Amino acid sequence: MSRVRFYQVVSILISLFLLHLPLPTFLLWFRPDWVLLNIIFWTTFSEKPLPLWVIWALGIALDAFYGTALAAHAVGYLCVSFFGFFLKTRLTLYSPMHALTFVTILVTLNQMILSICLATFSEQPIIFYWGTIPTTLIAWPIWGAQLQKLDLRLKK
Repeated sequence: MSRVRFYQVVSILISLFLLHLPLPTFLLWFRPDWVLLNIIFWTTFSEKPLPLWVIWALGIALDAFYGTALAAHAVGYLCVSFFGFFLKTRLTLYSPMHALTFVTILVTLNQMILSICLATFSEQPIIFYWGTIPTTLIAWPIWGAQLQKLDLRLKK
């Protein structure tokens, strides 16, 4: 296993740990999507993206954790990784504000796909799932900066 893959696995395990931290009931709908932040970083801002089967497995695992329709998270994560990977060659992210705008588009795309899947296949109220967008975007500068430092260390 290469060093990049090792650190990708470690960052995903940390994000899964952060995802499972207990929160008060009124904050459950505002939990940042740490796994999505990892997928966005490793597919968009890194030279060695995550394999698609890993992204699919993470989505299926989160569907099992949340009890949502099977493959709802997986489809959203795969679409985000697809757009992130293929748009990174067409976009030049000069500043952190450009990167935050790009991450906003990808997080909103994921939530749209997740809402469509949940509205189609389940009885859960989908309005609450939109609460993760602001908290995920608040968490992005901190999480992205840490992963950027790690990625720069791996390039040396």
